[in-house]
Amino acid sequence: MKRWSDLLYWVLHFCSRWMLRILYPGTEVAGMDHAKMKGPFIVASNHPNTLMDPLFSGIFLNERLFFLAHAGLFQNKSLARFLSIAGVVPIARAKDRAAGMEVNNDASFSKAIELLASGGCFFIAPEGDSELELKLRTLKSGLARIALATEKRHNWKLGLRILPVALNYESPTTAFSRAFIQYVEPIEVSDWERAYREDAARATKDLTKELDFRMRSHLIDTRDKVEEKLLLTLSRMHANDQPAAAEEHYVRKKKLLKKIRDLSQNERQQLEAKVSQYTADLRKSKLIDLSLSDHPNGKLSVGVVFGFPIFLWGVINHLPILGLVWFAERLSGILYNYLATLRGLIGWLGIFLFYPLQAWLVSHSSSSAWAWLYLLHLPLIGIFSLAYWTTYRPAFALLHRSRAEQRLINQRLELKQWIMRLLATDSGYSL
Repeated sequence: MKRWSDLLYWVLHFCSRWMLRILYPGTEVAGMDHAKMKGPFIVASNHPNTLMDPLFSGIFLNERLFFLAHAGLFQNKSLARFLSIAGVVPIARAKDRAAGMEVNNDASFSKAIELLASGGCFFIAPEGDSELELKLRTLKSGLARIALATEKRHNWKLGLRILPVALNYESPTTAFSRAFIQYVEPIEVSDWERAYREDAARATKDLTKELDFRMRSHLIDTRDKVEEKLLLTLSRMHANDQPAAAEEHYVRKKKLLKKIRDLSQNERQQLEAKVSQYTADLRKSKLIDLSLSDHPNGKLSVGVVFGFPIFLWGVINHLPILGLVWFAERLSGILYNYLATLRGLIGWLGIFLFYPLQAWLVSHSSSSAWAWLYLLHLPLIGIFSLAYWTTYRPAFALLHRSRAEQRLINQRLELKQWIMRLLATDSGYSL
């Protein structure tokens, strides 16, 4: 079973790495020296983007990862068997137990300790749930408890480490956006031996606090939804006017957040009101900010015109998959922050279902050679159409440009001046 489990993991690892390179081009990684270390270690990342978080955390590692995941994923027997083979261990949260899910957490913890003791590596999202928000939520103590119990069982000589990972997404649910991933300096669990011997509960709390500090200091961490909306609107406007690489975009956003917090209460309220009015007027006009910026993707261009027939051909040939995704979204009633994961999974299912069927239909109206060519071109035009729509969608918003009154353009200009003022003084911030 272990051989098949390892084979499945590395096949999925290879596929995930190439899938993320296609869907998140321009992604940058810092701290790769930390990512090259050998096991045993626990990977701990923030959790804003469901399935993408363990994938991004793991694809740059050379070690095989096992995963702790909530018990709700194991309700379907077939899925549960697949997840078990893939190295996923169920853990019951309070709300899982309240829903009647029977999972022995002690047994899951014991399995995690056993795998770590054998030199294995685990991914754990210490926030617990996945929430699509620009902040690090309170960390649960389970990771620290597992780490300390593992080291204690081996007389503090195992050499277990915790590898914090900070995942900063440009736009988590949007294909062809970017991410900036930082592998942070690892925590040596054995450093907590003395504290654990004196007070195990206190040591667990302090280790969780240290992990929180290392992750939070490398994340964009807003205080509430109002601050998050304010930061996202201003940082996107600035990126539309002055595009930057993923790491530079992260640094600018971090600096912008600091400058927003330095504003007086009166200035902050004024800026929030202006941003709220601008975003409301954009929605009313059916425009997006990129369409009003100087970014080339917001203008009609040769690429928009000549790429449109290929885009349309791609859409027509992927109508069955698009229909399946649309139906699954409405049938599931899934939360917004899980939509990207649902679309990805249903999309892959649709590819395996419909691509062969469509090629088979082509073979009945032409030769098998044409059917094979048709089958091979499907993923290419699929990727092209997705990239085309993501890149040039703002240009289509120009159809509504007449609705953009001068007042809306003036609003943007005023906000742009706010941004320039906020970023004018160097804060001295660096990674």
